[in-house]
Amino acid sequence: MSSALLNRMVHVHLRVSHRDWLEWAYEHAIHPRVLEYIQNRPDHLWSQPPKHEEPFSSPRSWHMLSDALHEYGEQINEESLGVLAFGCLSPHHAGQFQAFLKQLRSKYQLSSIIFQGLQHRRELEWNIACDCILAKFLFDLKFGTPRLNWTDWYRKSKACQAIVCVLKSNSTRTCANVVFRQAFCQAVRRTRIETCC
Repeated sequence: MSSALLNRMVHVHLRVSHRDWLEWAYEHAIHPRVLEYIQNRPDHLWSQPPKHEEPFSSPRSWHMLSDALHEYGEQINEESLGVLAFGCLSPHHAGQFQAFLKQLRSKYQLSSIIFQGLQHRRELEWNIACDCILAKFLFDLKFGTPRLNWTDWYRKSKACQAIVCVLKSNSTRTCANVVFRQAFCQAVRRTRIETCC
């Protein structure tokens, strides 16, 4: 461009801001995977245009990729994802984005880890509730009326422990203590152990 033409224009240097773009992207339904990736790798939002003709990363190209991902849906296969990513982005960024999505699809997803943790926590709470009710029951059995001698108490406590083992293996682990106590007492009655339930 000639100096005469340059002198007749206002020159503004724009700086790409991932924060501004993400704020805009949330309001304009950009694909969630694109948003996650740019949040993790804000330096990949924009790259210098190459000297030869090939795709390069820019806010516009990420928007195009987002539109394509929306069209394909969540069940896009690896080959199609690669074609789209390498058709819109810089080769390095496309490879990184493809690896990022592959990692998200793997079995080590955060949601499954949290879900397994919650299941483990419920099981632990169930076991603690079983042990607490057993302790209370054994205390009532020994010191309630009528009192038992140690031999009878030991025999009946072993039966109670066997019942608790069965209850702990029960798949209904979300019962409240009241429901558990009713189930426990019913199981005890079935074995003809006299209780104060």
